[in-house]
Amino acid sequence: MSTLLLHRILLMSREPQINIRLPQDLKEAVQNMASDNKRSVNAEIVAVLLDAVRKHKSGDQIQSSMKCQPTKIDPITERKILEEIAKLAAENAVKLERNKR
Repeated sequence: MSTLLLHRILLMSREPQINIRLPQDLKEAVQNMASDNKRSVNAEIVAVLLDAVRKHKSGDQIQSSMKCQPTKIDPITERKILEEIAKLAAENAVKLERNKR
């Protein structure tokens, strides 16, 4: 074993640990994912959790930036948009009605 690998194993063994209960089908799904990705189950769970945390943080950043910069639409543009939506909805309703026949 390389020195780097031994060092990594020692560091990981000192990492905080948690125990969780999983439904059997979820446990099997995680095992399959780990196998597909050629990782240990622990490494797979860590990878999935890291991805979820990153997505959560980026979602928070998007929401906070949206709060800082509210978008205002002038009334004429707003009316045109609403009219276009109404027109498309009416066209779709007519198409649906024709397809029923």
